[in-house]
Amino acid sequence: MPSLAMRLGMAWGRLNQRPWVTPLLLFFLFWALYAYTGAMVRNSYTAHVYLANAMLHGHLDIPDPPGHFELVWFQNKAYLPYGMGPSLLMLPFVAIFGLSFHQGLFACGLGALTVAIWWRIIQHWDLDREGRFWLFLVWAIGCPFWFYAGKNGATWPLMHMVTLFGLSLSMLDVYGKRRGWVAGLGLGIAMLARQNVILSLPFFAYMLIRPDADPATPAAAQPPADATRREVGFIGTIAGFLAFNAAYNWARFGTPTDNGYARFILGKDNPPFGIFSTQYLWKNFSGYFLSLPSWETLTIMGRIVPWPNPTYDGVNLFISYPVILVALFANWRQRANQLALLTVVMIMTVYMFYYWSGWTQFGKRYFLDALPFMMVLAASGARKVGSDALRRACLLGALVELWGICWWTMKGW
Repeated sequence: MPSLAMRLGMAWGRLNQRPWVTPLLLFFLFWALYAYTGAMVRNSYTAHVYLANAMLHGHLDIPDPPGHFELVWFQNKAYLPYGMGPSLLMLPFVAIFGLSFHQGLFACGLGALTVAIWWRIIQHWDLDREGRFWLFLVWAIGCPFWFYAGKNGATWPLMHMVTLFGLSLSMLDVYGKRRGWVAGLGLGIAMLARQNVILSLPFFAYMLIRPDADPATPAAAQPPADATRREVGFIGTIAGFLAFNAAYNWARFGTPTDNGYARFILGKDNPPFGIFSTQYLWKNFSGYFLSLPSWETLTIMGRIVPWPNPTYDGVNLFISYPVILVALFANWRQRANQLALLTVVMIMTVYMFYYWSGWTQFGKRYFLDALPFMMVLAASGARKVGSDALRRACLLGALVELWGICWWTMKGW
């Protein structure tokens, strides 16, 4: 008679034959982890819930908004100066629960769903089992994705979660079935949360039609014959999202190109050199690549000890995203890696000249927009330097995340 352990092992083996079982289990596991980290605690920055509720009642302005919301006023109406992507995804839930819908649990649930998607993405990559395991954990707990999926689900982390969810859908499609329109759907969702990710379009367009000879193409996912059909589906879907967003702007401000963001920034902060300027370059460069923790003293068991403070403006990318060091060893002769790097550079160039650093952040949250493409490079780098490098990057990154989560909780930030 087989032992209990053997029976459990056989049962797990039968379950694992179904491709949806492991992602489903991972979804619930990380939803619980992120909720416990802090997302279950309600916060008052729920502007996207208010916008979803307004849309359900047939209008795009937010009537009687709370005073702490960031809003742009136009013709005596209050509008949200951010993309509507999070509100669209929450529509069915707000229709049921109204303004009491728990945005934090939604944000961490979306983060957990993105984790499950990344499990599927990584299975398509040419890594050994250990490398896939550690690269997956880099995404789930070894970088600031954990912090922003699990901290509080406020307006700004939520927009990052929607962006990463959309980009992850696109990644899954271009490394899997390559239907084109699915990649367009994912990128469209991401753009409706953070518009600068449209700069990733060349990467996804190439990945949909890359040749069999490209080493980035997994043997199990060779492209089908009709590359043109895939590309048309991708571009057509993106065009539909752009038209939808233009109509949204037109309905609010009477022009397809005005999303209200510049109105809000110039009215609220009035940056001394405008929203984008070379005057901000050195400050941003030093923040992203040179900034270090400050030091404070804590009393632990009656003794005063120095303790690193990540500060409200975060620390440099190499501390907050140790996996970057693995990505440096990517195979730069592969076109997919060249385009992934180009996407990272283009997205971050926008932020190099931007007047605002992100503030009230752990690590550098704007880099989350480039994280999926950095993961592509890290997978390539790991094939050269080995899975141990991913393991070290993951463990170091997880320690950094725990430091940030515990520090912010202790400080009440």
